[in-house]
Amino acid sequence: MSFLRRPRFWRNTLLNLATFVAVAWAVGPMIWAVSSSFKALDEIYSFPPTILPLRPTLANYQVILEGDNFLRYFLNSGIVTAVSVVITVVLALFGAYAFARFKFPMRAFLLLLVLVPRIIPSITRVVPLYQLWAELEMLNTYTALILPYAADALPIGIWILIGFFQAIPKELEEAAMIDGCSRFGALWRIIIPLTLPGVVAVALFTFLRSWNEFILAFTFVDTDAMRTVPVAHYQVFEFFGVRHWGAINAFTVLAAMPIVIFFLIFEKHMVRSLTAGSVKG
Repeated sequence: MSFLRRPRFWRNTLLNLATFVAVAWAVGPMIWAVSSSFKALDEIYSFPPTILPLRPTLANYQVILEGDNFLRYFLNSGIVTAVSVVITVVLALFGAYAFARFKFPMRAFLLLLVLVPRIIPSITRVVPLYQLWAELEMLNTYTALILPYAADALPIGIWILIGFFQAIPKELEEAAMIDGCSRFGALWRIIIPLTLPGVVAVALFTFLRSWNEFILAFTFVDTDAMRTVPVAHYQVFEFFGVRHWGAINAFTVLAAMPIVIFFLIFEKHMVRSLTAGSVKG
């Protein structure tokens, strides 16, 4: 039992325990939501509660999927999120490339100025944006959500990609342009493939912000046909006379599935982006 006297043993034990508690704190609610989504209503309200469903059922998912506009909510969120991701990634690529490769007056000041929208609390922009969209008759449109989502994610996207661009030697572009590539061709064929982990990181950040955003979607959209998943999820509470936690948790699981799928598809690139970012930092 001499290993019990070693400081390293206790340090590793405490670290593992802290890691387990953190993971349980983060994953526990989702495990409970998945389990409850397969429980009947009487089992959810029974005492003592059970972690796993005793009589698994798909009735909760049937209630949600048979809703009039469920697929419409997902389509709305999908359109808004996809367009926001494309706009943010494209603009972040060009913006970060310009800051990383060109020297121009007040470059450092402008780079800091890009972060100003991130410094100001986003809630303070709701009323001015609502007044602007109302004047332009853009309420209840995809554009009313896409533009703020892209503008919100763009500063972080630029700052993420700048580090990747600065780590790539300029000689690679110069060699490509000597061989006949234009600057845009060198960017497309040489630089972007090398910065793909950073592009995925920007896409992931924008995806999460756009898919999960609630305040703007709740404020700028008041028609059922244009609602997004977060707003529809919130309104599930009003669909039943009692709190139908089975249906609510089923909606939660379905709403989280696109995020899980995105992680599974781009897992390798995301790990590479985190590793590359730590090395550059």
